[in-house]
Amino acid sequence: MEVVVNYLCTILLSTTWNVSPDGDGSQSLVGALLKARSGDTILAAPGIYFPGTKRTDSFKLKKGLTLKGAGESSVLSGEIGNDGIEDNSYHVVIGAQNSTLVGFTITGGNANGQTIPTVKDALKKANQWPPTQSRGRSRQSFSEPQVDAKGGGMRNDGIVMTIEDCLFEYNNAIYGGGMYNTNEANITITNCKFIRNSAKEGGGMYNYNLSSPTIDSCVINTNTASRGGGMMNRYASSPTITNSQFVTNHATVHGGAICNDYGASPQIQNVAIWQNTSDGDGGGIFTDDTASQFGKTVPRITSCNFMDNIAANNGGAIANYNKCSPAIELSTFAKNEAKSGGAISNRLGATAQITQCEFFAKTDTVESNKQ
Repeated sequence: MEVVVNYLCTILLSTTWNVSPDGDGSQSLVGALLKARSGDTILAAPGIYFPGTKRTDSFKLKKGLTLKGAGESSVLSGEIGNDGIEDNSYHVVIGAQNSTLVGFTITGGNANGQTIPTVKDALKKANQWPPTQSRGRSRQSFSEPQVDAKGGGMRNDGIVMTIEDCLFEYNNAIYGGGMYNTNEANITITNCKFIRNSAKEGGGMYNYNLSSPTIDSCVINTNTASRGGGMMNRYASSPTITNSQFVTNHATVHGGAICNDYGASPQIQNVAIWQNTSDGDGGGIFTDDTASQFGKTVPRITSCNFMDNIAANNGGAIANYNKCSPAIELSTFAKNEAKSGGAISNRLGATAQITQCEFFAKTDTVESNKQ
């Protein structure tokens, strides 16, 4: 007896969508994003694209989608209303799992929405301040800013994705002017620029709650914030930063280029940190281990060059506070300035491990064991 078995196979073929700024329907970027599926590619011609007409409108990527522009001439803009940023989109782009974003300028986002209580406020309310012990390296339920207050250029929540050859410029937020990564958002960012973004914290980028992007060959220049002019890392968010530069970023409180606290321990290698400034401490990098729920705050800084960074108070290049213990090795310091510790300041029990570093100017002093 002959047995015949029929198989029904459904093959989902990927689609390439071509869009332009004046395209209609699926030939517009908004339309193509609505119709595209995982595995599809959207190719955007040069020009300026807007996500809609409401502040809550964004370019929302889809799982497994590739969105590719023509370089910096393909512009994703949050400038949806009148001149000025007050009525701009809260977030220009919202990332998605396993998606890819390549070759765009992302500009004009303004995540200035309302915020809810700070971490310290939340712990006080729960009678857990100051913390008495580590709570482990797991997700915490502490308060964080409302969605519309974080990530003017781009917001990524709990995803893995890739971003290449993009410029994030002139975005604003309360947290993370250029980009906000949260809840284990581990983004691979290559050959990107974060320039002239601003925020209350994390002018160029804010990494929060176990979010540790891999950042290579990037430029983080001329961003401003109160803490972390170029980048803010908090709650065990420990990015790997290589072959990049932080130049002329400014903080009005701490960390002109980078600010680390609450267990954030970035790995920073072969990075130029030049001409950053702080009105407080840490013209280049500021690290604080106060009340870390995630264990020690231990950045590792290897083969970096610190030059012409200035802090009004302590740590022209690097300021370390409250029992943090960064490792600083094979790095050079030239013409950094501060009231105390022109190169490195260690205060309130901070113990930096300094190995095979070179200090070239009289102002590049190392200050230890200060209260």
